[in-house]
Amino acid sequence: MRRQRRELPEHVRLLAAQAAGRRLTALGLLRAGRRIAIYLATAGEMPTDELLEAAADRGCQVYLPRITSERSRRMTFAPLRMPLRPNRYGIPEPANLAGAKSARWLDVVIVPLVAFDPTGTRIGSGTGYYDRALAHLALRKSWHRPQLIGLAYDFQRVAALERRPWDMPMNLVVTERGVYGNGR
Repeated sequence: MRRQRRELPEHVRLLAAQAAGRRLTALGLLRAGRRIAIYLATAGEMPTDELLEAAADRGCQVYLPRITSERSRRMTFAPLRMPLRPNRYGIPEPANLAGAKSARWLDVVIVPLVAFDPTGTRIGSGTGYYDRALAHLALRKSWHRPQLIGLAYDFQRVAALERRPWDMPMNLVVTERGVYGNGR
């Protein structure tokens, strides 16, 4: 999946991102005042540039993932502002943590993935940063936010994945061809 993603021509990635962005926008999640975390695409992931712009244009408070501890693989979400600096994986992230929030204070988190299934189970990059940042959702009696939205190419959809106890399932996955939900 990673190789197939990386080998997509740039124009195909951009067309897919536009189609997925229209689908995601139609869901009504990008509303003024909402706190939305969106990743910056790398390694062939679905581009998010237009989505970032659409969220800001609609008055959303936009946050980016920011690694806070490489050793314990922890991250938080910092407001989108310049300057950005590359983290150890080469992914740009806010240089400043002022105004950073844990995931529990966000309304929506747009998550990259390598593969997903109909139940919302995802395979990520394998580092566990998102699963750790979203672990509070396992206590759903107390926490109902954020909504987790995977953003992927349709070819990343598979019949079934094994869900581990620490895996946080997506509420929805949006691709260029559809919106897939797990009923959560």
